[in-house]
Amino acid sequence: MVILNNDCVALVVGDCTGKGLKAAQYTAEVKYALRVLLREYRHPTPAVRRLNTFILDAQRLDDRDQDAPVCITVAVVDTRTDETFIAAAGYGATTCRSCRWAG
Repeated sequence: MVILNNDCVALVVGDCTGKGLKAAQYTAEVKYALRVLLREYRHPTPAVRRLNTFILDAQRLDDRDQDAPVCITVAVVDTRTDETFIAAAGYGATTCRSCRWAG
């Protein structure tokens, strides 16, 4: 969970491939990069797209395994307006949705 402001929170579920210390380091790097991007954009779609660019650049520039996918789903909930925005990326095509919950 990432608090974005007084009215918005992001819920994140994700998985990075690998095992051991190297995978843990990679997971932490992705986690904190996503947190920065969510606080900057406050919407999951541009944050996830920018995270994808970050991951691809890191794989290329840091000579990392090119076949190290990250699967992630991000939901940003605005408690003031009851809107939820969802983005998912990873093995399939990137999906972005917005919903409004009737409360």
